[in-house]
Amino acid sequence: EASSGRPRPRRPPHPRSSIVWRPGQPLPAAIRTSRPATPSSSSGTTSPTTGTSLSPNPSPRCRGNGPTPTAPCIPMPMGFRDQILRLAASPTAKSSQISLTNAYIGKVTKEVAANVEQLLKLGVKKVLVNNLHPIGCTPSQTRTNNYTACDIFGNLGASIHNDNLKQVMTVKKNVQIIDLYTSFTSIVDHAPGSDLSKQFKRKLSPCCESLDSNGYCGQQGESSSELLYTVCDKSDKFFYWDDMHPTHAGWEAIMKQLEKPLKEFVDQE
Repeated sequence: EASSGRPRPRRPPHPRSSIVWRPGQPLPAAIRTSRPATPSSSSGTTSPTTGTSLSPNPSPRCRGNGPTPTAPCIPMPMGFRDQILRLAASPTAKSSQISLTNAYIGKVTKEVAANVEQLLKLGVKKVLVNNLHPIGCTPSQTRTNNYTACDIFGNLGASIHNDNLKQVMTVKKNVQIIDLYTSFTSIVDHAPGSDLSKQFKRKLSPCCESLDSNGYCGQQGESSSELLYTVCDKSDKFFYWDDMHPTHAGWEAIMKQLEKPLKEFVDQE
């Protein structure tokens, strides 16, 4: 704990997956062949390119039922920080930004489709690709209106991306899109409010907030005891932890909506 008595915040992790990989990076060694790597222990390793924990033991639910284990199902995260910044970075040049966004999205979704095809050729039986959440509702975008409303342009960019992604993925077998956009929207941008939404008193503002508009959660001053951010008392009442990432409670609410369709997809023969 810091000298002020307040605990230093830690970013809550993304829900754990078997293997974490991002388009444009080399495929992890565990999926370069058509069979999953045999784990030497229950602990994971760290990717030298992403710094992300890689679990060497994919879930048995993702493997085939035959005597020889087949390749696991692979979740492909699409939470590109660069893309999020491109989609909502310019409040003063919307028309030109839309044109640039459309071109950029086309390149991204084309690359995703190519990488999914490569995974299928390697023997991966099922691939999950998440779409973009409503980035206009993240605190980084709602701060300008005092966390009262989502940014329309940011959400438009995410919608364009998701429509393109759906078009290139619908023709592929054994591939399913994880609909983060709908799951997030049902909580943070749904006027009537679902039961899952009602548990959050603050849906558009962060639990951990920088004292400087250009700062970040966890930022310190010249000494480690000088904390340049504040942390809420009850993070379970906040959907967002910081400018971009949900709290543990936020991710739990999201996964409650996604668990059933994901299980149905994985269980399909």
